Amino acid sequence: MTRNKIYIKIVYVVFLTVILFFLLFVIYDKAGKRAHMYTPIDDYTIKDENTECIKGEELLYESKDYNYYLPCLSSYKIYLEWSSGDRDLVKNALNSGKVTIESLIEHGLKVEKHEK
Repeated sequence: MTRNKIYIKIVYVVFLTVILFFLLFVIYDKAGKRAHMYTPIDDYTIKDENTECIKGEELLYESKDYNYYLPCLSSYKIYLEWSSGDRDLVKNALNSGKVTIESLIEHGLKVEKHEK
């Protein structure tokens, strides 16, 4: 083989390798962005529209070690209002992973934490 053919083959292999790494990087980057889509959001306000407390504890959330209860049967009247103007029920936001129980407590939601 002549030197020119060897150089052309080397350039071809290097070119294909660069393209392969580029495609792998793009695929990896998109997978990483998809994984971050469900990180909890911290930009919300808690809106409690309860006018009276219906007696009884309501289970709001279960973790591995604890159960978190609302002091009243009221989750159907507690909303999270996002900065975009959208609203979600607190239970729906917790179940979908938009917020964490820790974030809700930091934002002032009153819950009772019981060890399992």
